[in-house]
Amino acid sequence: MTTWMLGTRPSESRALCIEDLVLPDTGPGTARIHRSIDKDGNFGPTKTNETRTITVPSALVTVLRDYIGERTDGLVVATRTGRPPTPSNWWRALQRSCSQLGVPGIKPYDLRHSCASMLLAETKAPVAVAERLGNSVEVLLRDYAEPLEGHHELVTEAAEKLFGG
Repeated sequence: MTTWMLGTRPSESRALCIEDLVLPDTGPGTARIHRSIDKDGNFGPTKTNETRTITVPSALVTVLRDYIGERTDGLVVATRTGRPPTPSNWWRALQRSCSQLGVPGIKPYDLRHSCASMLLAETKAPVAVAERLGNSVEVLLRDYAEPLEGHHELVTEAAEKLFGG
C-alpha cells in the first residue's frame, strides 16, 4: 500500500522506517525518503542519491498509524525476525493478496507505475509528480505518460480551444 499511495520505489518502501514518518492525528502526513535496500538486505542511498520529503495521503496515515501502533522506530514492514522483507517474500505476499481479492497478480513495481500514472492523469503536473517519485520529468514522461488513455485527444482539444478560433 505504501508503494502504491506514495509512489516510492519498492526498494525505498522496504527501507522505510517509522522515524521517517510524520503521521498526524488528522490530515495528510509526510515521509522522508532517503534510503533504499538491495535484494540482499543492505541499506544504501536512494537510486538518485537524493533525499525527498513527500506527502502521505490522510487515508494512508490512518492505516499506518493503526499498523504501527505504539512502535516508535524500526522498519515499517519487517519479517517476524525484524529483518526487511526480501523482494521474493514481498512478491509472494502481493500475489497472495491479489489472489484473495480475485484480481490478476501484479509486480511490486506495478504499484509505483500505477501511482505515477494516476497522479499524472489527475494533476497534469509532471514536474511535481516527477519530484515526488524522485525522477526527472524526462523519465516520468517516457515511462509513465504513454499509458494515459486519451492524452492525444486532450492535446488536440486543448489546441483547438486555445488556437482554433
